[in-house]
Amino acid sequence: KKDATINSGNWTGCGLMSGVTQPYGTQIQSTQSTTSNTATVVRSGIPSFSDFAIGVEQNQNWALPVQLIYFTAVNDNNNAALTWATASEINNAYFEIDRSLDAVTFDSIGQVAGHGNSEVTINYSYSDPDISLYNTSILYYRLKQVDVDGNFTYSNIAAVNVADVQQVFNIISTYPNPFSDHFSVSFFSPASQTVKVSVYDVRGALVSEEIINAELGMNVYSLPDPSLWASGFYSMSINTGSQKYTVKMLKTE
Repeated sequence: KKDATINSGNWTGCGLMSGVTQPYGTQIQSTQSTTSNTATVVRSGIPSFSDFAIGVEQNQNWALPVQLIYFTAVNDNNNAALTWATASEINNAYFEIDRSLDAVTFDSIGQVAGHGNSEVTINYSYSDPDISLYNTSILYYRLKQVDVDGNFTYSNIAAVNVADVQQVFNIISTYPNPFSDHFSVSFFSPASQTVKVSVYDVRGALVSEEIINAELGMNVYSLPDPSLWASGFYSMSINTGSQKYTVKMLKTE
Protein backbone atom coordinates (compact mmCIF):
# COMPACT_ATOMS: atom_id res chain seq x y z
CA LYS A 1 0.00 0.00 0.00
CA LYS A 2 1.40 3.39 -0.98
CA ASP A 3 2.10 5.84 1.83
CA ALA A 4 -0.25 8.86 1.67
CA THR A 5 2.75 11.24 1.82
CA ILE A 6 4.16 9.90 -1.47
CA ASN A 7 2.79 11.92 -4.38
CA SER A 8 4.99 10.79 -7.28
CA GLY A 9 7.97 8.66 -8.21
CA ASN A 10 8.87 5.13 -7.16
CA TRP A 11 7.67 3.88 -3.79
CA THR A 12 8.33 0.95 -1.47
CA GLY A 13 5.76 -0.63 0.81
CA CYS A 14 6.20 -2.63 4.00
CA GLY A 15 4.26 -5.47 5.58
CA LEU A 16 4.46 -7.79 8.58
CA MET A 17 6.08 -11.24 8.50
CA SER A 18 6.25 -13.16 11.78
CA GLY A 19 5.57 -9.88 13.58
CA VAL A 20 8.50 -8.11 11.92
CA THR A 21 8.05 -5.25 9.43
CA GLN A 22 9.55 -6.24 6.06
CA PRO A 23 9.82 -4.39 2.74
CA TYR A 24 7.78 -6.07 0.01
CA GLY A 25 9.20 -4.45 -3.07
CA THR A 26 9.51 -1.12 -4.86
CA GLN A 27 7.04 -0.05 -7.53
CA ILE A 28 8.79 1.36 -10.59
CA GLN A 29 6.36 4.15 -11.40
CA SER A 30 7.66 4.74 -14.94
CA THR A 31 6.58 1.21 -15.94
CA GLN A 32 2.94 1.70 -15.02
CA SER A 33 0.65 1.60 -18.07
CA THR A 34 -2.86 0.65 -19.17
CA THR A 35 -3.82 -1.17 -22.38
CA SER A 36 -7.37 -2.38 -23.11
CA ASN A 37 -8.33 -1.94 -19.44
CA THR A 38 -5.38 -4.11 -18.33
CA ALA A 39 -2.97 -2.47 -15.88
CA THR A 40 0.74 -3.29 -16.09
CA VAL A 41 3.40 -2.32 -13.56
CA VAL A 42 6.87 -3.58 -12.57
CA ARG A 43 8.11 -4.02 -9.00
CA SER A 44 11.66 -4.74 -7.90
CA GLY A 45 13.10 -6.15 -4.70
CA ILE A 46 10.17 -8.47 -3.94
CA PRO A 47 11.20 -11.20 -1.43
CA SER A 48 10.30 -14.82 -2.11
CA PHE A 49 8.71 -15.75 1.19
CA SER A 50 5.11 -15.47 -0.12
CA ASP A 51 2.88 -14.51 -3.05
CA PHE A 52 2.26 -10.83 -3.83
CA ALA A 53 -0.48 -8.86 -5.50
CA ILE A 54 0.47 -5.67 -7.32
CA GLY A 55 -1.27 -2.41 -6.38
CA VAL A 56 -1.26 0.45 -8.86
CA GLU A 57 -1.83 4.17 -8.61
CA GLN A 58 -5.52 5.08 -8.86
CA ASN A 59 -6.70 5.74 -12.41
CA GLN A 60 -10.11 7.13 -13.33
CA ASN A 61 -10.73 4.24 -15.74
CA TRP A 62 -10.61 1.68 -12.92
CA ALA A 63 -12.94 3.33 -10.40
CA LEU A 64 -16.63 2.86 -9.71
CA PRO A 65 -19.19 4.53 -12.03
CA VAL A 66 -21.49 7.40 -11.02
CA GLN A 67 -23.07 6.69 -7.63
CA LEU A 68 -26.48 8.33 -7.33
CA ILE A 69 -27.58 9.03 -3.74
CA TYR A 70 -31.16 10.06 -4.48
CA PHE A 71 -33.46 11.50 -7.15
CA THR A 72 -36.73 13.29 -6.27
CA ALA A 73 -39.37 15.46 -7.93
CA VAL A 74 -42.06 17.63 -6.28
CA ASN A 75 -44.66 20.20 -7.35
CA ASP A 76 -43.29 23.64 -6.47
CA ASN A 77 -45.91 26.26 -7.39
CA ASN A 78 -46.83 24.55 -10.66
CA ASN A 79 -43.22 23.73 -11.52
CA ALA A 80 -41.74 20.24 -11.24
CA ALA A 81 -38.69 20.73 -9.03
CA LEU A 82 -36.22 17.89 -9.62
CA THR A 83 -33.28 17.38 -7.26
CA TRP A 84 -30.62 14.71 -7.06
CA ALA A 85 -27.12 14.14 -5.70
CA THR A 86 -24.13 11.95 -6.48
CA ALA A 87 -21.67 10.50 -3.99
CA SER A 88 -18.98 10.02 -6.66
CA GLU A 89 -18.61 10.43 -10.42
CA ILE A 90 -16.35 8.84 -13.02
CA ASN A 91 -16.46 10.05 -16.64
CA ASN A 92 -19.90 11.60 -16.08
CA ALA A 93 -20.77 13.61 -19.22
CA TYR A 94 -24.33 14.70 -18.42
CA PHE A 95 -27.77 13.85 -17.07
CA GLU A 96 -30.68 13.71 -19.50
CA ILE A 97 -34.03 14.65 -17.95
CA ASP A 98 -36.88 12.38 -19.09
CA ARG A 99 -40.62 13.01 -18.58
CA SER A 100 -43.61 10.68 -19.03
CA LEU A 101 -47.40 10.81 -18.78
CA ASP A 102 -47.76 7.10 -18.03
CA ALA A 103 -44.42 5.98 -16.48
CA VAL A 104 -43.85 3.81 -19.57
CA THR A 105 -43.00 6.07 -22.51
CA PHE A 106 -40.50 8.83 -21.70
CA ASP A 107 -39.40 11.91 -23.66
CA SER A 108 -36.20 13.87 -23.14
CA ILE A 109 -36.89 17.44 -21.98
CA GLY A 110 -33.43 18.73 -21.08
CA GLN A 111 -29.87 18.10 -19.93
CA VAL A 112 -27.70 18.99 -16.96
CA ALA A 113 -23.93 18.75 -17.32
CA GLY A 114 -22.10 16.31 -15.06
CA HIS A 115 -18.86 17.00 -13.21
CA GLY A 116 -16.76 14.42 -15.04
CA ASN A 117 -14.82 12.96 -12.13
CA SER A 118 -15.54 13.64 -8.47
CA GLU A 119 -15.13 11.98 -5.08
CA VAL A 120 -17.35 14.40 -3.14
CA THR A 121 -21.13 14.80 -2.89
CA ILE A 122 -22.52 17.00 -5.68
CA ASN A 123 -26.09 18.33 -5.68
CA TYR A 124 -28.08 18.95 -8.87
CA SER A 125 -31.44 20.49 -9.71
CA TYR A 126 -33.73 21.01 -12.69
CA SER A 127 -37.11 22.75 -13.05
CA ASP A 128 -39.88 21.76 -15.48
CA PRO A 129 -42.22 24.81 -15.64
CA ASP A 130 -46.02 25.11 -15.98
CA ILE A 131 -46.80 21.43 -15.49
CA SER A 132 -50.55 22.17 -15.17
CA LEU A 133 -50.59 22.63 -18.98
CA TYR A 134 -50.38 18.84 -19.40
CA ASN A 135 -53.66 16.97 -19.55
CA THR A 136 -52.83 14.63 -16.69
CA SER A 137 -52.97 14.50 -12.91
CA ILE A 138 -49.51 12.95 -12.46
CA LEU A 139 -46.21 13.40 -14.29
CA TYR A 140 -43.30 10.99 -14.06
CA TYR A 141 -39.61 11.84 -14.26
CA ARG A 142 -36.34 9.92 -14.43
CA LEU A 143 -32.65 10.62 -15.06
CA LYS A 144 -30.56 9.11 -17.82
CA GLN A 145 -26.94 9.39 -16.71
CA VAL A 146 -24.62 9.33 -19.74
CA ASP A 147 -20.85 8.66 -19.62
CA VAL A 148 -18.33 10.31 -21.93
CA ASP A 149 -18.12 7.02 -23.89
CA GLY A 150 -21.90 6.94 -24.44
CA ASN A 151 -22.76 4.28 -21.86
CA PHE A 152 -25.78 5.19 -19.75
CA THR A 153 -27.92 4.13 -16.79
CA TYR A 154 -31.39 5.17 -15.57
CA SER A 155 -32.41 6.39 -12.13
CA ASN A 156 -35.53 5.53 -10.20
CA ILE A 157 -38.80 7.08 -11.41
CA ALA A 158 -40.20 10.02 -9.39
CA ALA A 159 -43.87 11.08 -9.61
CA VAL A 160 -45.28 14.60 -9.32
CA ASN A 161 -48.91 15.44 -8.46
CA VAL A 162 -49.87 18.02 -11.09
CA ALA A 163 -53.30 18.95 -9.73
CA ASP A 164 -52.27 20.17 -6.28
CA VAL A 165 -49.23 21.76 -4.74
CA GLN A 166 -48.15 19.53 -1.87
CA GLN A 167 -49.36 21.15 1.39
CA VAL A 168 -49.10 18.21 3.79
CA PHE A 169 -46.17 16.21 5.10
CA ASN A 170 -45.44 13.57 2.51
CA ILE A 171 -42.75 10.95 1.83
CA ILE A 172 -41.46 11.55 -1.68
CA SER A 173 -39.00 8.71 -2.24
CA THR A 174 -36.50 6.35 -0.62
CA TYR A 175 -33.24 5.39 -2.27
CA PRO A 176 -31.71 2.91 -2.75
CA ASN A 177 -33.86 0.01 -1.58
CA PRO A 178 -32.40 -2.58 -1.14
CA PHE A 179 -29.33 -0.74 0.22
CA SER A 180 -25.82 -1.71 1.33
CA ASP A 181 -23.85 1.29 2.58
CA HIS A 182 -26.23 4.26 2.42
CA PHE A 183 -29.97 4.95 2.57
CA SER A 184 -31.81 8.25 2.09
CA VAL A 185 -35.42 9.35 2.40
CA SER A 186 -36.77 12.56 0.86
CA PHE A 187 -39.93 14.20 2.13
CA PHE A 188 -41.97 17.38 1.82
CA SER A 189 -42.69 19.34 5.00
CA PRO A 190 -45.46 21.99 4.97
CA ALA A 191 -43.65 23.90 7.75
CA SER A 192 -40.40 24.07 9.69
CA GLN A 193 -40.69 21.40 12.38
CA THR A 194 -38.81 18.70 14.27
CA VAL A 195 -39.09 15.17 12.93
CA LYS A 196 -38.03 12.00 14.74
CA VAL A 197 -36.57 9.27 12.54
CA SER A 198 -36.31 5.83 14.14
CA VAL A 199 -35.14 2.56 12.59
CA TYR A 200 -36.02 -0.89 13.96
CA ASP A 201 -34.72 -4.30 12.98
CA VAL A 202 -36.95 -7.27 12.13
CA ARG A 203 -37.27 -8.13 15.84
CA GLY A 204 -38.47 -4.64 16.71
CA ALA A 205 -35.23 -3.57 18.40
CA LEU A 206 -34.25 0.09 17.97
CA VAL A 207 -31.01 0.38 15.94
CA SER A 208 -30.99 4.09 15.10
CA GLU A 209 -32.87 7.21 16.21
CA GLU A 210 -32.36 10.88 15.45
CA ILE A 211 -34.38 14.08 15.78
CA ILE A 212 -33.89 16.39 12.81
CA ASN A 213 -35.01 19.93 12.05
CA ALA A 214 -37.08 19.76 8.87
CA GLU A 215 -37.42 22.91 6.79
CA LEU A 216 -40.44 24.12 4.87
CA GLY A 217 -40.36 22.34 1.52
CA MET A 218 -38.10 19.57 0.30
CA ASN A 219 -35.92 17.70 2.81
CA VAL A 220 -33.50 14.77 2.49
CA TYR A 221 -32.37 12.62 5.41
CA SER A 222 -29.57 10.04 5.14
CA LEU A 223 -28.96 7.33 7.72
CA PRO A 224 -25.61 7.62 9.55
CA ASP A 225 -23.36 4.77 8.32
CA PRO A 226 -25.84 1.88 7.87
CA SER A 227 -23.03 -0.14 6.22
CA LEU A 228 -22.25 -1.54 9.68
CA TRP A 229 -25.73 -3.03 10.08
CA ALA A 230 -26.44 -6.71 9.66
CA SER A 231 -28.21 -7.83 6.50
CA GLY A 232 -31.97 -8.16 6.73
CA PHE A 233 -35.23 -6.25 6.87
CA TYR A 234 -35.65 -2.96 8.75
CA SER A 235 -38.46 -0.45 9.19
CA MET A 236 -38.04 3.31 9.41
CA SER A 237 -40.54 5.31 11.46
CA ILE A 238 -40.88 9.02 10.61
CA ASN A 239 -42.83 10.87 13.28
CA THR A 240 -43.83 14.55 13.10
CA GLY A 241 -45.85 14.45 16.32
CA SER A 242 -49.19 14.63 14.51
CA GLN A 243 -48.34 12.20 11.71
CA LYS A 244 -46.38 8.96 11.54
CA TYR A 245 -45.06 7.17 8.48
CA THR A 246 -43.33 3.79 8.09
CA VAL A 247 -40.85 2.86 5.41
CA LYS A 248 -39.75 -0.76 4.81
CA MET A 249 -36.06 -1.31 4.04
CA LEU A 250 -33.82 -4.23 3.04
CA LYS A 251 -30.11 -4.24 3.93
CA THR A 252 -27.81 -6.36 1.74
CA GLU A 253 -24.08 -7.08 1.83
